[in-house]
Amino acid sequence: MNFVVYRCDRNSLTSQKGSGGGVIIFIRSNIQCHYISISEDRIEQLFILCQVNNVSFVIGGVYIPPNSPRESYTWHCHTVENIVQQYPSHKIFVFGDYNLPNAVWSNDEYGVSVQCPGGDPAVDVAQAFGYLKFYQHVMVPNNRNVFLDLVFSNERELNVVRASDPLLDPSLHHIGYECCLKVSKAPLSSNLAYDEFYYDFKNGNYIELNNYLASINWQACLAHSDINISTKIFYEIITFGIAYFIPLKRYKTSSFPKWFSQDLRTLTIAKRHAHYMYINNKSDENYNIFSQLRSECKQLSELCFNQYIRGIDLDLQNNPSLFWKYVNGKRSNHSLPGSLFYKDQSASNGRDIANLFKQYFQTVYSPGDVVPHTPDTTVNSNSSINLKISEITISETFDAICALPNKITAGPDGIPNFLLKKCVCTIVSPLVMLFNSSLQSSTFPDLWKESFVVPVFKSGQVLLWT
Repeated sequence: MNFVVYRCDRNSLTSQKGSGGGVIIFIRSNIQCHYISISEDRIEQLFILCQVNNVSFVIGGVYIPPNSPRESYTWHCHTVENIVQQYPSHKIFVFGDYNLPNAVWSNDEYGVSVQCPGGDPAVDVAQAFGYLKFYQHVMVPNNRNVFLDLVFSNERELNVVRASDPLLDPSLHHIGYECCLKVSKAPLSSNLAYDEFYYDFKNGNYIELNNYLASINWQACLAHSDINISTKIFYEIITFGIAYFIPLKRYKTSSFPKWFSQDLRTLTIAKRHAHYMYINNKSDENYNIFSQLRSECKQLSELCFNQYIRGIDLDLQNNPSLFWKYVNGKRSNHSLPGSLFYKDQSASNGRDIANLFKQYFQTVYSPGDVVPHTPDTTVNSNSSINLKISEITISETFDAICALPNKITAGPDGIPNFLLKKCVCTIVSPLVMLFNSSLQSSTFPDLWKESFVVPVFKSGQVLLWT
């Protein structure tokens, strides 16, 4: 099993000890994680942002030496407060050797409280963490019957027990602890969520859509002198037609794999019902029915899967996208990460993430070298440049549309190739008007400058730009 290792090594600012030490956190490599940068460097502490099943949480580790001044605990508490402010909706788990042997910890509905001498640093810790509504979860003392190792969290339902198989042998001062952080799958962040509905262009009413487009007086609609206004009107008309004549459907997610045939799905449902009947009435008859259906499901499942794989092999050369669709379907996590990081900045919504991508890709050039271009509407008669651009014809545009691949996916304008080809006879004329108007005005419409940019994750930590 592979791990990502994060360390905060001991130094002269954090300890007077000459021996090595510090804090270390191991995160399984299949868990998305990111180091949280903190400004406080006088404490051996470390905080990592993790994401599992689209749920983000923070894990921290800290070591405060014995007999440390109260300021050390105050510095640590301020760091945790900053983490809470930075991630207000996240669960936070802080594991540490606090070396507070005189403290007796307890919890109530408002958070952690402590019993200890008045001047003990535990008072400051309890006040700070109680204000944050943190709870202390270690209820098993060490072999001296005191609590040195503590776990603070804003998650109330956390069970910390003595480790059944500790990594290190127990000592007089420290024993191994273990706990289970329950992370249930959460929906994709609303800031990054996609629409639940889509236009089913394959089953559109293209006869009526063409009749609608043919009834439009395009010459009058697109006669505006501003090409941007004409382009906007064109898309408003097309969008209106799509809304009326293309069915809107909801995305459906099947609980069955893609290679399941209809017979296998029916048989699987029958097997589940037979299993339910057997669990409620464990008779020989019910078991035999369930056993027979289970055997039939296994045989048919192997047959369907082998046929599916053979089909992918046969289509690999002609349609490689089917192969990659199969590969992507085998991945355990398809969702976008809820947060992304670049240097010391984080983003958790679409606009902020896009801006961080912009910052990252700007590093390949110097923004100061870019000189804004202002179009010159005057033509220099002495110029030797002769582009010889004639008007675009209807036949050229018609042939270009017919040569497009039959794709139903659309760009930012919401018009797929499939619709263009189905409506080529009625849509070619207004398109030619727009093209020639763009040439005559030397203006490229703003709507045509929009595009989808899809960053492709290749390797490393998916939460980071690297």
